[in-house]
Amino acid sequence: MLLRHYLDQGVSKAELSRRFGVSRRTIHEWVVTGQLDRDLSSGGSHYSPRPPVPHKLDPYRGIIDSRLEEFPGQSAQRLFDECPRSRTA
Repeated sequence: MLLRHYLDQGVSKAELSRRFGVSRRTIHEWVVTGQLDRDLSSGGSHYSPRPPVPHKLDPYRGIIDSRLEEFPGQSAQRLFDECPRSRTA
């Protein structure tokens, strides 16, 4: 079925999002961008995983992993104290 047909029938955007497994914002985006003749029976959007983002601990990952192998019960505070950090003063 086409998105236009469902909207003409009075089906809410929230109901359409539940039926087709896409977010309400996606339905809203389709309406705003004029994709009312979109065939919804073929499936919705295909989401891809987000790209990995760097973490603050990444530069210290090797130190942390090696210390935890050697001392598995070490506290986070102790690990933090052992990591070299730049001192700005």
